[in-house]
Amino acid sequence: MEGYHRSTGYDNGVSYYDTKGFTWNGHTYWPYDDNNNYHKLIVIAYDSNGVEKKRFHFDGYRYVSAIEVDEENEKVIFTTQGDTFSVNWADLMID
Repeated sequence: MEGYHRSTGYDNGVSYYDTKGFTWNGHTYWPYDDNNNYHKLIVIAYDSNGVEKKRFHFDGYRYVSAIEVDEENEKVIFTTQGDTFSVNWADLMID
């Protein structure tokens, strides 16, 4: 994907390649960072054949170091460089 790369983690000032993703509702979701070092995170949902189905944009975040699926509260929690944010499952639905 031009202009983006798979999200890297960030720990104690050291960047590292991150292979974190999650599967939910029959799709696999991967985080991507902007190549221009902007604070823009894109999460892309793929179907079981690896075909892109939908993109979700989150401004103000980058370098995902952890992803937690909170089934009880129906949220996905992203830990990024310097911040944590959550997304409701309904906001990640594929039409």
